[in-house]
Amino acid sequence: MATIDANLASAISQINGTSTEPAAKKDPYGQDAFLRLMITQLKNQNPLEPVKNQEFLAQLSSFTTASGVQDLKKSFDSLGEAMQSNQALQASSLVGRSVVVPSDRAYLPPGGMLSGVVEIPENVGNMRVTIFNEAGAIVKTVDLGQQPAGQTQFVWDGTDNSGQSQAPGTYRFTAESSFNGTSYQYNTYALAPVESVSIGRNGQGLILNLSGLGSVGLSSVAQIL
Repeated sequence: MATIDANLASAISQINGTSTEPAAKKDPYGQDAFLRLMITQLKNQNPLEPVKNQEFLAQLSSFTTASGVQDLKKSFDSLGEAMQSNQALQASSLVGRSVVVPSDRAYLPPGGMLSGVVEIPENVGNMRVTIFNEAGAIVKTVDLGQQPAGQTQFVWDGTDNSGQSQAPGTYRFTAESSFNGTSYQYNTYALAPVESVSIGRNGQGLILNLSGLGSVGLSSVAQIL
């Protein structure tokens, strides 16, 4: 019995990398380790109580399953890295372009214009967009008049209702119409240029950093212009 224990200990020492030959670092629970342990077990089994066929097959089945799961995980990891790299490459081409994202706020650049989109479920006759400053005061009312169902884009030139230019910054806006004394509000979107792209953490995916609006997920983009 002492001889069996010594042989088994020797085999385990070789598996754990105590050999004097230089070698690359191995997984102590990898395929080679499993096979060496199994061979050592077969060589040193008790002749009076040999390993039963069922036990042997169970060990082989466990090894095959574990090895297959490990290989599958490596394949999925590689596929995930490749997809993430491809998405990052595609998203980088968005830098400098404008995207449409759900928002009730948009950025007025210095000397530029603020742009947005209104989603209209049905034809309306007196559509208007109201723009508010950070204090919540009305700055401008843009009359769009009659509009068909669908998406309608509007542009604000940065002047208030009296024609005075307003400071650059982020402004809030609403879109509504009225019929028979009842007001109806509609979903709004903002147009914003993409300044940069970053890779999110913890499964967040790709993040677009928009001028004046901050960061939004790529999945939130409704349209690329």
